[in-house]
Amino acid sequence: MTISTKRVNFHRIYLPWLWAFLLLIFLTICLSTTRTADAQTNSDFDITLEELGYGERQLIGPVSSVDYYFSFPINWEPQTGSYVELDLDYAISSQAGYPTALLEVRLNRQLLHTESLESPGDHRLRVDIPPDVLFLSEEKSLDRLQLDFRVDAECESALLVALTVRNSSLLHLTYQERPWQPDLALYPKPIYQERAFELGQVRFVLPSEPNSTDLRAAAMIAARLGRLTWEQLPISATLSSDLLPDTLSEEHLIIIGRPDDNPLIRQLALPVSLAERHLALSSQMPAVVKPGDTISYTLVVDNKSDASQSLVVEDRLPAEGQLLACSGQCEEIRPGVIRWELGSLAPGRQISTIVGIRLDALTPPGTAIEHTASLLDRQGIVLNVDTLSAQAGISTSEQLIATGDKPSNYFFVHNDQAVAEGDGLVQEIVSPWSSGHVAIVVTGLDETALLKAAQALSADAHFPGMWGDYVIVQATRSISESAPVSFEDMSFASQGYSNRSISVLNREYFDHYFDVPLGWNLSDEAHLALHTAHGIALDDIQATLEVELNDVPIGSAYLDESSAHTSWITFPLPTAASRPGSNRIQLQVSADIEYQCRFITSDRYWLTVYDDSFLHLPRQTTGLTLDLDNFPSSFRNHPGLEDVVFLLPEHPTLAEIEGVLRLALRLGRVAGGDAFWPQVVSGRQPDTEPWAGYQLIAIGLPTRNHYITAVNSDLPQPFRPGTDEILQEVDRVVYRLPPDVSLGYVQALPSLWDKDRVMLVVTGTTAEGVAWALTSLTDDQLSWQLFGNLALVRDREVRSMDTREIVPEGVVAITQGIEPNLVPVAIPTLTPTTTLSPSLAVTPTAIAQMTSETAPPVTGRSQPVWLVPLLILSALVVVTLVGIAVWQARSQ
Repeated sequence: MTISTKRVNFHRIYLPWLWAFLLLIFLTICLSTTRTADAQTNSDFDITLEELGYGERQLIGPVSSVDYYFSFPINWEPQTGSYVELDLDYAISSQAGYPTALLEVRLNRQLLHTESLESPGDHRLRVDIPPDVLFLSEEKSLDRLQLDFRVDAECESALLVALTVRNSSLLHLTYQERPWQPDLALYPKPIYQERAFELGQVRFVLPSEPNSTDLRAAAMIAARLGRLTWEQLPISATLSSDLLPDTLSEEHLIIIGRPDDNPLIRQLALPVSLAERHLALSSQMPAVVKPGDTISYTLVVDNKSDASQSLVVEDRLPAEGQLLACSGQCEEIRPGVIRWELGSLAPGRQISTIVGIRLDALTPPGTAIEHTASLLDRQGIVLNVDTLSAQAGISTSEQLIATGDKPSNYFFVHNDQAVAEGDGLVQEIVSPWSSGHVAIVVTGLDETALLKAAQALSADAHFPGMWGDYVIVQATRSISESAPVSFEDMSFASQGYSNRSISVLNREYFDHYFDVPLGWNLSDEAHLALHTAHGIALDDIQATLEVELNDVPIGSAYLDESSAHTSWITFPLPTAASRPGSNRIQLQVSADIEYQCRFITSDRYWLTVYDDSFLHLPRQTTGLTLDLDNFPSSFRNHPGLEDVVFLLPEHPTLAEIEGVLRLALRLGRVAGGDAFWPQVVSGRQPDTEPWAGYQLIAIGLPTRNHYITAVNSDLPQPFRPGTDEILQEVDRVVYRLPPDVSLGYVQALPSLWDKDRVMLVVTGTTAEGVAWALTSLTDDQLSWQLFGNLALVRDREVRSMDTREIVPEGVVAITQGIEPNLVPVAIPTLTPTTTLSPSLAVTPTAIAQMTSETAPPVTGRSQPVWLVPLLILSALVVVTLVGIAVWQARSQ
C-alpha cells in the first residue's frame, strides 16, 4: 500500500513535467519547420548593369557621379540578403603617388557604404542592401543606385584619377513573391514596369469573329500602351476560339469584347459580376424633355416564367430629376432611388407603375436624362435591368421612346444593383492561370459601351481617375472637347520634363527632344524660351549657355549677374537646322578651360532650367511629302491619332490583327496626345465613305481588301487585276514569277479620297508576304531600311526605292537583289525555295534571367542542422527521467 501511494506521488510530481517537456520539444520542432518553410519561399535573382541597359561608365576626379535605375516586379517583396556587387577599375595616370579616393554608394539617397580606394587596379566591392531602402512596386519612383566618386588631391592631380564602373557589376536581389491587390491606378503596371527585371508579354484576347468595334478598341488600347511604354512592350493577339489555357500562364491578358461575343468574359470571377437576364423589364418616356418641365415615365414588368414570382423594382431616377409622385406600392428609399413593391406576380401577367419627376431648370440642352431600373426577387437577387435615356431640349416632346430589344443576354451587377446598360466597364483581376500576372477585361453590353471602356483605358486619367479593381464608365467626351493640345507652344512640363540643374560645367548637358510632323516646316518665328536661374559666381568665369539644334550650334548667352536670379532667354530655331520627325536640342554651360579645376571643386557654379520653359513652334505647310523613312511621323498630324484609319479585310487574319496592334503601338509612341482613338474598319464600306481628312493604312492581300483594289492602279507597284500577282511596270526586264512566290510590299501614295493625306498600303503576294511587310514597319532592325515610296520585303530582307526618281537599271538591281531566283521571260522559270512563314510576333528577349549559379527556390522540406542532435538529446533526457522514476520507485 505504501509503495503504491509513493508511485502515485511520483506520477503526480514527475509526469506533468515530463509531458510539458515533450510538448516543448514538439512545439520547437514545429516552429523550426515553419520557419524553415518560410525561409524556403525566398528567391534570389541576379542582374547585371549591362542587362539593365547600361554601358561602362568612367568617373573622373576630383568629383563625379553616376546613377542607375531599376524597379521591382509588382509581386516581389524585398528580403534580407540583397546586395550590389561592383566590378571596378581604379586607374591613376600620374607618377606623383596614389591620392586617396572615396566611393560612396547610395540607394534612394540613403548612404549604404563608403569605400576608400588607395591603390590602382581591379576591385570588387560588395555592399549589402537593406530591404526597407528599396521601393515597392506600388510606389511611383524608380529605385536609384547612386555612385559618388571623390578624389582628395589637388585638382590638377585629381583630374588624372579615374574609376571605371564595368557593366558586369550586378544586383543580387532576395525577394518573396507576395499576393497583391489589382489596382487600375497603377496602370500600365504590372503589364509594364519601367526598368523592371523581366519584360512581360501581353496577349489581347478578342472574340472569335471580331468586328470593327472590337478591333478599334484593341488598337486604341495598344496605341496608349505604346506611349506609356515607349513601344517596349511585346504584344500578341488570340481569338477566343483559339484560346489554349496552357499558353496563358506566363502572360498578362487584355480581354476585349461583349459578354455575348467573348465567352472568356463569362468564365471569369469579376469584381462587377455578370448575370443572365430573367423575366422582362421595360420602360417608356418622352424623347425630349424641356428643363423645368414635369414629365412621367412608365415601368413595366412581365412575368414570362412558368411560376409565380415575388418581385421588387428599384429605380435610379435621372440625376437631374426630382421625384414628384409614384403610383402603387412605390416610395423613395433614399435620395434618387425609388422602390416599387410588386408582390406576387402570376405567370404571364404584366404590371406597371408611373413615376412623375420635374427636370432641373438649369439642365443644359443635350444632357442625357437617364433612369436605370433593377428587377429583384425577394432574396435581393437582381434578375434584369432596364436603362432608358431621353434628352434635354427646348421643349418637351409628345413623342415617346420605349425600351427596345435588349443589347445582350447578360448584364452587370454591382452592390446588389444592376449597372446601367450603356455603361462601359474596365476590370482588373489576378490571372486565373498565373498569380504573377493580371487579366484586364474591357467590356460593355453593346458596342457603344465597349468603346467607352476602351476609351477610358486609352486616355490619361485625372482626379478621380481610375483606381481599384474596376471602373464603370458612364460617358466619354471627344478629344476635341478635351483641353486642346497646343501645337505651337509646348512647355517642357507638358512633354514630360521636370526642373533640371547643371552643376558640372563643360561636362553636363541637357537633351530635349521634340517632333516636327511630316509635311511641316518651322516658320521664322519659331524659338526656344528658357526660364533659368544660376549661381552668380558664373559671372566671374565668363560662363555661357550654349544651345545646339540637331548638333548645329544655334546660339549662346552670357550668364552674368543680371540673369542670375531668374530670367527668360530666347533662342531662334532656324528652319535650316530642323527636320521632319524627331529633333534634339542640347543645352550646356561652358567656360574657359583655365577655370576647369575652379568650377569642378565648387558648388557655387550651377544653372537650373525650369519646366515652364517652352518651345514656340509655328509651322507652315510645305505640301504632302511621301517617303517611307518618315513613318510613323507621317501619321501624327493629330496627337490623338483620331484621323488614322486602319482598313482591313472583312475577316482579317490573326497576323493582320497583330499587325494593326503593333502599328498602333508604334504610332502611340510618337503621338503627342493624352488620348488615342484611331479607327479600324473591317470589310467593304460604301464607296461614298467620306475619307477626306484621314490618313489611311490598308492591310492585306489585294484580293481580300477592297481598299487596296480601289487604289491598285495608283500603286507604285500595282497588282494584276483580280489577283495577288504583281503587274511589273517599274523596270525594263519583266520577270516570270512562280504563282506561289512570297513577296511583301510596303507602298506609300496620296490617298484616293484626299490628295493631301497619306495612304500606306501593306500588302504582298501571299499571306506570308503581308506578314513580312508588317514586320518591316514594326521591327527596329528593319524599319530603318525603309525609304522612298516602295519597299520589297522577303523574310528579313528589305529593298527600298522611289519609283518617281529611280532609273530603270536601279530598279532591276534592287529587284534582282531581293528576288535572286527570278528570271526574265525568255528563260525557263525557276521555282524559288519555299520559305516557312515566320511568326509576325518578334520573340521577346527577357532583360535578364536567373543566373545558372543561382539555385532555384527549394520546394521540398528540409530540417535545420541542429534538429537531429536536439532529438537525440531529448530522447536521452526522457530515458534519464524514466530511469530516475523507476529507481526511486524501487527504492521506496
